[in-house]
Amino acid sequence: ATALFGNTSGLGGSSGGNKHLVEFRAGRMTLKGRMVHPDKRKGLLYVYQGDDSLMHFCWKDRTTGEVEDDLLIFPDDCEFVRINECTTGRV
Repeated sequence: ATALFGNTSGLGGSSGGNKHLVEFRAGRMTLKGRMVHPDKRKGLLYVYQGDDSLMHFCWKDRTTGEVEDDLLIFPDDCEFVRINECTTGRV
């Protein structure tokens, strides 16, 4: 598990000068009834700490550049956990 609320001073994020603490390409799924359906758009999921010291969990459409979700994460709300059984990087 990775703590999201450690000492983040001095972290520059990924290359390109942005403030993302972590980012990776990620699609989306939609739950319709009891079935999960893929959203065909290409996306980027990232986490950053805003000027207000709040953590933001965002999903952005990589084609349009539009940020569709910007959710606030509070301490102890979530954690990133490696899935050891996943060897392909796709979950």
